Amino acid sequence: MFNHLASEQLLNYYSFSRGIMVQHHQEPIDPKTVTALTARGVLMTGNLRNPEALKTKDIQHCDYIVLISGSELAQRLSRAQGIEDKEIILWDFNDVGSLLPYQLYPALEAEVYLLIRRLQQMQHQQQTAWVTA
Repeated sequence: MFNHLASEQLLNYYSFSRGIMVQHHQEPIDPKTVTALTARGVLMTGNLRNPEALKTKDIQHCDYIVLISGSELAQRLSRAQGIEDKEIILWDFNDVGSLLPYQLYPALEAEVYLLIRRLQQMQHQQQTAWVTA
């Protein structure tokens, strides 16, 4: 959803998903997630991949890290190499595993919209500063 909205808003950001604790799933993405995204006009295109674990090179190539489930993961991540200059954004869904899709997806969607808005403002400020400098 983030990539869909960022593209629509012409933001210079792209998100990719990694897991700190990757569990093996039989499908690359939960079918409920595909249904929720499709209902919001986001079509899943391309080859879907299985979940991947977070690697040091992933940290090196990002500006922000968004965690959707809890401070325990933030503590684990804080020990990762290269994390010092990254901004960690915590969307505190500690009970993410117990929430039903109709509860979780609107809450996640709201957080995505807030992040998109924040990045729009930052990008606008950078462009304005460059133009007026």
